[in-house]
Amino acid sequence: MYKEIYLFSPFLKNHLKKYFKVNIRSICLLNELKEKNRLIKDWRLFDFSSIKVISISNQVEKINLFEKECFQNFPNLEELTIDSSHIKKLESSSFQHLNKLKKLDLSQNQIEKIELNGFQDLDNLEELILNCNKLNMIESNSFQHLKKLKRLDLKRNQIEKIELNGFQGLESLEELYLHENRLIKIELDSFQHLNKLIKLDLQFNQIEELGLNAFIDLDKLQELYLYGNMLIKVKSKSFRHLKNLKILDLGGNQIEKIESNGFEDLDNLKELNLNGNALKKIESNSFQYLNKLKKLDLTNNQIKEIDLNSFHGLENLEELTLYRNELKRIESHSFQHLNKLKELDLQSFKIEKIELNAFQGLENLVQLELGRNKLIKIESNSFEHLNNYNKEIKSFRKSNRRSRIRWISRS
Repeated sequence: MYKEIYLFSPFLKNHLKKYFKVNIRSICLLNELKEKNRLIKDWRLFDFSSIKVISISNQVEKINLFEKECFQNFPNLEELTIDSSHIKKLESSSFQHLNKLKKLDLSQNQIEKIELNGFQDLDNLEELILNCNKLNMIESNSFQHLKKLKRLDLKRNQIEKIELNGFQGLESLEELYLHENRLIKIELDSFQHLNKLIKLDLQFNQIEELGLNAFIDLDKLQELYLYGNMLIKVKSKSFRHLKNLKILDLGGNQIEKIESNGFEDLDNLKELNLNGNALKKIESNSFQYLNKLKKLDLTNNQIKEIDLNSFHGLENLEELTLYRNELKRIESHSFQHLNKLKELDLQSFKIEKIELNAFQGLENLVQLELGRNKLIKIESNSFEHLNNYNKEIKSFRKSNRRSRIRWISRS
């Protein structure tokens, strides 16, 4: 009995041996059907009740797989892939009889619209892949029948808007990928009903603003990726309701300012990426609510000044990266609140002076990067507050070249 069916376009016939899972007899059978009857729908004449996997890829000619009762003879199918096959629309009841299906991959087609009830009967579907299509909107109730879906991939479409109740019915969803679409604003209730979501990927859209309560209902979200958007500031209470968030990626935006209370509610955040923004100053108490943060990346900004309380609240921070900024001097007590910090990267091409007591409070530091700066002299007592500092190094003098200093604890 056949358990898997793989159907490739004619130009792949000579390369079938590369696909070690391919059932050659099944392919031959389907190709015979196709050549004889012209339409794959004629597999309805056969009993394929033992088939669990079907993969149809790179169909050169337009095919019609979704006529009524198309899959009636595949009652035990668990995985269905139909990619790169010129599909433009998902009709109502396209997948009738596939109530045991767990994975559906429709990537790299030309799907522009999902009809209401397009996923009817897929009661046990856990993974749906729709990346690289032409969807421009998530309409209300598009996925209403997918109550067991855990992973939804909508990357690289043309989605500009998520309608109210666009994700209604996805009560088990854990991962949602909207990478590389055309979203401009995250509206109120955009992700309503997704109260089991753990990971949300919104990278490389055109998002300029996060609406108030944009992330309401996402109580269990742990990872939020907003890299490569067009955010200008972190507004007050932008991330309300995300009390279980552990990773927040805001890199590659145009953020110039972090407003007071910008990170309120992020009580369990462990990693924050602000790499590649336009920050010029870290205001006092910018990170005051992030007392469980372990890693903070401020690489490639324009930071010229660190306030005395810039890092207030980060008592558990272990890794701080300030690589490639505009700092010219490290002021006294700049890092006084970071008594658990282990790694500090200050490579920037600009630093000329380190003031006395600049590293006071860094009792647990084990790695300090000062390379690629303009330091000419480092006084012998500059590191005296570092408990792990190698006492044999007394002072450092260098002229004519940019300093390349790297200190790693030998303890």
